[in-house]
Amino acid sequence: MRYRTILLNVVLLLFGVSLSAQDETLVGIKYWSEGPLVKEDFSSRIIGDKSSKNTGKIEYSIEYHSEMVKLGNLKFAHLRTYLYMDKLNSWIDPTRYDDWSLRYYQALFDRAEVSRRELQNALDSPIKKEESNKSIIDYYDRLIRSRSSAFATESDNGAISSVIADYEKQNKELLSSVNERPLMEPHFSKKPMGFGFYFGYQAEAFMGGKVSEALPVMHGLNLGFDFPYKRVYFGIDMTLGFGGKLKLDEFYYDPKYDYYWQKGTNCQSGNISFLVGYNVWDTNTSSLSPFAGVGVTFLDQFTGEKGKGNEKIQSEIDGLRIEAGLQYSCKLSRRLYALYGNGGSYMESNLRFKLFGAMTDNKAFGNFYSLNFGIVWNGLTWSVR
Repeated sequence: MRYRTILLNVVLLLFGVSLSAQDETLVGIKYWSEGPLVKEDFSSRIIGDKSSKNTGKIEYSIEYHSEMVKLGNLKFAHLRTYLYMDKLNSWIDPTRYDDWSLRYYQALFDRAEVSRRELQNALDSPIKKEESNKSIIDYYDRLIRSRSSAFATESDNGAISSVIADYEKQNKELLSSVNERPLMEPHFSKKPMGFGFYFGYQAEAFMGGKVSEALPVMHGLNLGFDFPYKRVYFGIDMTLGFGGKLKLDEFYYDPKYDYYWQKGTNCQSGNISFLVGYNVWDTNTSSLSPFAGVGVTFLDQFTGEKGKGNEKIQSEIDGLRIEAGLQYSCKLSRRLYALYGNGGSYMESNLRFKLFGAMTDNKAFGNFYSLNFGIVWNGLTWSVR
């Protein structure tokens, strides 16, 4: 029991030390947005060299946070910036401190905030050409150091109060005029080739002739793959029908099994096609594409009964299928993963509606036609340059 108590006390002690360290880290940072600097934000350090004009030192830096934001239907990684003062490494000499010392450090801090806002606007610019976020950050890092060095030189490290007063006036005007612009959708460039897949519901209504008299509207599972290339896309489309009851007696005779397709028996349908289409209209919210395809239509009866030759009946009607129509995609959501401007991926989630006609050429029935309607969920992805 005694050892358990000792172990528990050690764990609590270590936990307390951890919390203390975290508190110290939080206390050691002051963000620009928290308000003006005060003397208590600096530690005390006495300079031994009496000839030095330094009254202290301020350490500040920019903090970067990556966060997912949403504009319209687009979610993307956004780099947020914050200016903070490192209180643990900023100090003043209390024997040389006066009000101008604090005003000097505040002027440095305010000018850095102006640069941070300019940096944020550059990072959020919808068009960055080929610049990456890293190159933009490196540029403004050099700019902040350069502005700080120029002010230190002009003011003789804070010894010339008139220069400090001029900078305070400039900072006031700049902080009033340089503001973060409203966030806009980032510019990005997709690579030409993408990939997608879809699944959903499709119905096929047969029209004209004996086939339309015999077959009900066929409902089924529609699935396939998309291969977009720029505005053109290629696809593989498959539909597996759930089946329906024949409405016509002795609809079809299969000599292989000496078998008639009879009224009231179940019939399945399906097709597979190779498609090509073109996006005539493609925006951030929707797209419209005419398409055409060629493939195979098949109608099946797998009864489980035995026909001629004692074989299980697996009777099938098939034929060459030609189809053409329109598909409209409503873009439910889009995602961009390209935080640092050095590549990434872009994805779309769409609700797609399809309306098209098809013609099937069959030896037994000649040409028969169908009207098709589908609604599917579609996912597309591209690499980003």
